[in-house]
Amino acid sequence: MCELDILHDSLYQFCPELHLKRLNSLTLACHALLDCKTLTLTELGRNLPTKARTKHNIKRIDRLLGNRHLHKERLAVYRWHASFICSGNTMPIVLVDWSDIREQKRLMVLRASVAGHADSVTLDG
Repeated sequence: MCELDILHDSLYQFCPELHLKRLNSLTLACHALLDCKTLTLTELGRNLPTKARTKHNIKRIDRLLGNRHLHKERLAVYRWHASFICSGNTMPIVLVDWSDIREQKRLMVLRASVAGHADSVTLDG
């Protein structure tokens, strides 16, 4: 897929902290995500585009999601993604939304996103 190649090449170029094997596994997981009906660990493993057996693919996704090095490297990916989104706009519009989790306990969840031309991108932090 052209989009995944562009994503892989961009992350390879702009996030040198991201180890190549983890980047390749992450790209495979993105490819599997495009074919999934639901976003679960087992569904991602079942849809990995490899010739390995399903149980090995599920284990591969499990190891990827639990990889502590990938969790440390995610900040570089977030920085790249933020600069990519905001590069054309020096003053982006940030939309903040809040919702009740439980009305009786008065717990709220906040969600912030950067407004784009056709959609918005959720901020993670």
